[in-house]
Amino acid sequence: VSEGLIAKQARKGIFVAARPSEFDFMTSATGVFDDLSAKGMEVEERTYEFGLFPADEEETKALRLPSGFAVIRFVRVYVADGVPITHSRISLPAHRLPGMETFDMANKSIFGTIRERYGLTVARADRWMSAAIANETVAQRLEIAPGFPLIRIQSIAYDHDALPLEYYRAYYNADVPPIHLSVDSKR
Repeated sequence: VSEGLIAKQARKGIFVAARPSEFDFMTSATGVFDDLSAKGMEVEERTYEFGLFPADEEETKALRLPSGFAVIRFVRVYVADGVPITHSRISLPAHRLPGMETFDMANKSIFGTIRERYGLTVARADRWMSAAIANETVAQRLEIAPGFPLIRIQSIAYDHDALPLEYYRAYYNADVPPIHLSVDSKR
C-alpha cells in the first residue's frame, strides 16, 4: 500500500492499484525532486552533468547575471516510481550558492539543499510550456523512441526578494501520466 502497488478498500478487499490517470505536477514552486517526493513517489535522479560552468546567453538573461558570471549546472533525469519522466537542465546562480558545486548531490533535492545550506527558498515560479520532440540523447535517457512527442518546460524560480534562484529547461514525458493543472478564477 505504501508503495502504491495495491489499494485497500474497507469491507471490499485488497486490489492492484490503478496507474494514475493524471498527475498534479509542477503545481507548487518547489523543485521536481520535492514535488514528486511530496506525492509519495519513490524518486531517483540520474545525473549526467553537474558542476560550475560559465553562464551561457540564456542562463545570463534568465538569472539576470552580469557578463562573465558562472552557474552551477545540473543535467538530470528524474525517475518517479521506476519510470523516467523528465530530462532537466537546471541552472543556479553560482555567486549566491558558493561551494555548492562541490557537494554530493546524488539523489538529493536541489531546493532542499539550498534551503538547508543557504537559507534560501522559492516564493514563486514562472513556467512556459510548449510542444517538442525527443532527440536521440533525450530519448535514450527517457527510455522512449527518438521523435516521441514531449512537453518542453522552461521555468524561472524566484526567491522572496524576487531574485532569480533557478532557471530550468526540461522535457516532460506526458505519457507517464499527463499533467493536471487546476485553474482558479478568483484571481
